[in-house]
Amino acid sequence: MAGLYVHIPFCASRCIYCDFFSTLRESESERYVRALCSESRLRRNYFDGESVATLYFGGGTPSRLSISHITAITDSLSDTLGLEGLVEFTIECNPDDITPEYVNGLKACGVNRISMGVQTFDDALLEFLGRRHDAFEAISAIEICHKAGIDNISIDLMYGLPGQTLLMQKYDLETAVSLNVQHISSYCLSYEKGTPIEKLRRQGRVAVADDGTCAQMYTQMYCHLEDAGFEHYEISNFAIPRYRSHHNSSYWNGTEYLGLGAGAHSYNGLSRQWNIQNLDLYMDGVEKGKTFYKIEHLTERDRYNEMLMLRLRTSEGIELSALPAAERDRIISDSHRLVDSGGLVLENGRLKIPQERVFVSNDIISALFI
Repeated sequence: MAGLYVHIPFCASRCIYCDFFSTLRESESERYVRALCSESRLRRNYFDGESVATLYFGGGTPSRLSISHITAITDSLSDTLGLEGLVEFTIECNPDDITPEYVNGLKACGVNRISMGVQTFDDALLEFLGRRHDAFEAISAIEICHKAGIDNISIDLMYGLPGQTLLMQKYDLETAVSLNVQHISSYCLSYEKGTPIEKLRRQGRVAVADDGTCAQMYTQMYCHLEDAGFEHYEISNFAIPRYRSHHNSSYWNGTEYLGLGAGAHSYNGLSRQWNIQNLDLYMDGVEKGKTFYKIEHLTERDRYNEMLMLRLRTSEGIELSALPAAERDRIISDSHRLVDSGGLVLENGRLKIPQERVFVSNDIISALFI
């Protein structure tokens, strides 16, 4: 079962921390939707008959699209790639785009999961981050989704924000749980090169949270959400039982996926492809039959390291039997050293990162790379 990702790059404004490909040129949405439909026709044989199980509209801000545009895209995908086996259709939304009419329109398009970019319920932090909504709008948007019958709602939360305290983060977690959302993705703020917030950091104009505080916030998040009945199934993701993200899980499990749209990535098990991160060049390429993506063929070493990196992020970890035969003895020897030092645990033939070491998981995983 394959995954399908559609990148919608349009935003009404840019957040100071975001380094995803995005554009403010919403006037180009009509042409962009036509290009997406054309790309789906060009890629119609990508899965070689395999059924599409998950569809994910990410961005950017997909909720900047009209319902008619979303319908045009899904109709094209149904005709070209087939959506008969679809079990999960997620769309990312900003709270300030949510209205009862819009959510009902999304349901009519087949959307059964909404991922809401809340980030925090603190108005001052939201303003600092450049978000267009406030806490009241975020809460109202979630309630609108509930009333419309969307019973699979995910929200994004951030921690490690400048000036954010443990008490402020606890309030975010308590508020999220009280809203009966089924899934929470929570990420520590990172200062990505080229973003406005990274420039502020270089200029010494933000109070950067130290590693110790971020680690405390991670522990608080884990304990609070576990007590509330959430499963911690991936480093940054928590879900009520039976509400894990099928689409994102397919990434971590190495399932094939196709990405459509400017900047979208694809993976077929043997190679990785990525579309150009330029709106005009992408649309011109699709319309005129020019090259609009690049490809990287993966070596066995590349595939192993990627599998290791992704699977050790999950609560299930990685099976010893999945390790490449040529390197198995060396890797098992290295893993035993990490088990002895507490960096890994070995349970029923699976290697996992223990909860107390998850915050430093990158160092543990890289020690096993070949």
